[in-house]
Amino acid sequence: MAKWVTQLNKVLQQESTEASATEKHPGPMAEINYWRAREKNLESVYEQLQDDRVHKMALVLSGTESAYYASFTNFFKNVVTGKRNNLIMRVKKKDFRL
Repeated sequence: MAKWVTQLNKVLQQESTEASATEKHPGPMAEINYWRAREKNLESVYEQLQDDRVHKMALVLSGTESAYYASFTNFFKNVVTGKRNNLIMRVKKKDFRL
């Protein structure tokens, strides 16, 4: 489980500043494009987290008071936050189009 979460965390670790590092003065569209590029990865991770096996694993981690449970729940919150950010950026994109 730890290896799986570590691999999935790599998807979440890229900063939007890294994605726009090649631009001298990145604007709002750079942030929007960053979230659009991450959408597929976030959706894939979210789908994995919805699997029944993952739900059972979370119950076991919680029930056994595993040290991994806090990391797992934090990871899930980060994925949900990423999905929410992506949705917000899609809506905001209309405001920044020229």
